[in-house]
Amino acid sequence: MEQPMGIFSPMVADVLTLFTFVVSVLALVAAAYAFSTVRQKVAEVEKVYALEGEVKKLRRQVDALRGAKTAEQVAAITAGADGAADGADAPAAPAEGAVPAEGTAPAGADKAPSAGKAGGEQAAEAVWARFVIDYNNLSSSMDVPRAEEACQAFVDNYQLRLLRCTEHDAVDETTGDHAPKFTLAPFSISAFWAWQVPDDKGHFVVVPNPMRAYGEKEHAEGGMKETFASNYEDGKQYHHMQVRLPALFRKDSTGWHIEQPGVIRLKE
Repeated sequence: MEQPMGIFSPMVADVLTLFTFVVSVLALVAAAYAFSTVRQKVAEVEKVYALEGEVKKLRRQVDALRGAKTAEQVAAITAGADGAADGADAPAAPAEGAVPAEGTAPAGADKAPSAGKAGGEQAAEAVWARFVIDYNNLSSSMDVPRAEEACQAFVDNYQLRLLRCTEHDAVDETTGDHAPKFTLAPFSISAFWAWQVPDDKGHFVVVPNPMRAYGEKEHAEGGMKETFASNYEDGKQYHHMQVRLPALFRKDSTGWHIEQPGVIRLKE
């Protein structure tokens, strides 16, 4: 007896099978694309949450630093914050004449302003918080396109004075104290950005130029170790900086003077 014929001829059945296979592949590709898109969006959301958390942490540190009365309290706040982030214990303060260790204030930081002081130092404590937050946001964005334009806009917006250190080992002839010399510099070679304290022409809040890498030369000869305490390690090159406490400079007829060293956190 003859076999009954199928619904479709063999050729039509093959075409339908091929069509089904193509549709299945397209469905898999679409599902994979949708999955990767969702993963990307989740990663972006997580990054935003992480940045918001960092901003909140920095604001808490700023509030704590504004209430600090001595250099020891400043060092304890910054070292405690770094230890919480990195799992490290806060180091002890260095001996006189030693290079500052991570989280400690360099020589001269014992002159940090107290609640009873008047003038530029007290004014600086009250106004630099927003400037530092804006600076840290800028500094964390150095890997994006047009970062240089963003830096130039920041400089123009805050009307910053751009400085570089000309003699890191200079000595004050009157007192004999270590007194690095600074001078105004063009944007391209500046190492320090100085923001004038409002209503106080003689005092400036100072932060490092975020576009410049921090290496051995900058640390040893560029005035950085005299201006900021940091977690710098010999032989390493750092490309990201966050200011925990800005330095305070005084400007008079004889030049620029470090009145209070700052604290920065370096990342490779």
